[in-house]
Amino acid sequence: MRKATREKRRERRRAERQAHAERLERLARRAATMSPVAGPTVWRAGWTGWILALLSCAHIVGYGLLGSPAEPGFLGGLKWLVFQAGAPLIWAYFACALANWSAVVDQHGVHVRVGWAIRSVLWERIKRVHAGSLGQLSIVSSGKHTDEYVSTPPSALPWVHRLAWLPDRAAERADLVTLLLHHPRLRPPEDTVRVRMAHPWMTWLAGACWAFSVFAAWT
Repeated sequence: MRKATREKRRERRRAERQAHAERLERLARRAATMSPVAGPTVWRAGWTGWILALLSCAHIVGYGLLGSPAEPGFLGGLKWLVFQAGAPLIWAYFACALANWSAVVDQHGVHVRVGWAIRSVLWERIKRVHAGSLGQLSIVSSGKHTDEYVSTPPSALPWVHRLAWLPDRAAERADLVTLLLHHPRLRPPEDTVRVRMAHPWMTWLAGACWAFSVFAAWT
């Protein structure tokens, strides 16, 4: 059983290495005919992100409507704070992250903003880039001791795009970053632009839904 499992892992790794090599070869042929990117490339949360964010807000409101006031005593109040106020706050953060992410690719590297946090990864630290199964852009970079991972939230579900006969945006983004990683001459010459939120209004909407959820559960 263990031997069969190890053999399957080896086969999977071998297939992944072969697919990675074929991808690099394909991108090298593409790079030979490409001109340098004119300016910084900016990506922001699309329709998938804000639809998921709106569903999260709807969940917050429904959670509050089904809630109940706190039970008497300290433990009752603590339980209410954790489950009726804390849990919707986590969903509100997810809504902001799903709708407010953005990424900028410039001459220095890749800058990813998720909510209010911005992480910048320089080109010399990037090891590999790939598109995740949920349409996220995933970057693996070298850290002080171990590899570090930077990823955008889900933005363009590949299977939905295939069903709709649309281009795979996640794969296109990963291919472009990989091209600029291995072919520095293609990188944009201009400095970076400001990494802005994609849909700032979602922050206010998520906050309002959370406040309504807490009020509805309290009353």
